[in-house]
Amino acid sequence: PLYYVTDMDNEFRNKLKNGNRTAWSAMYEQYADTLYAYGMKMAQNRELVNDCIQDLLHSIEEIFH
Repeated sequence: PLYYVTDMDNEFRNKLKNGNRTAWSAMYEQYADTLYAYGMKMAQNRELVNDCIQDLLHSIEEIFH
């Protein structure tokens, strides 16, 4: 698989489901660098990568609200 679900992932999911707003900040801190590095490998466009990360986070937020 391309991605393994960790205990931390499950913890973030549970906190987000329960409306824990600080989980968003923690999730961003945990994954932003990895997402950014991957995006830059794919697109080599800083603005596009930042927009995609924001869109992803917005989509996740919509799922949990």
